[in-house]
Amino acid sequence: MSWVFLTGRHAWKLKKPVRQSYLDFSTEAARRHFCAEEVRLNRRLTDDVYLATVPLTVDTDGKLRLGPCGEVVDWLVKMRRLPAERMLDRMIRSGAVQARSVAFRPIRP
Repeated sequence: MSWVFLTGRHAWKLKKPVRQSYLDFSTEAARRHFCAEEVRLNRRLTDDVYLATVPLTVDTDGKLRLGPCGEVVDWLVKMRRLPAERMLDRMIRSGAVQARSVAFRPIRP
């Protein structure tokens, strides 16, 4: 449902413009809304990872830019990039994650 772009310090998530029975990212407004919701909800657990909702803009020369420097064409979730050794796939392979660590637990407000 999203593309993730990794840079040295950040991970950027761009939601695909799709519509399914269980979600609708088909409009720019919907993608903005759901990016903001993702940041809001996930900050409850990881306030130092989910940093912001950032506009993807196009400038007068037709170049894409991150931030408010042109016409908004989409939205991204900006996250702090985790160290490679903290990625879930590596932690599973190394035995550092137990099933109880990733089991669903309701979040209390």
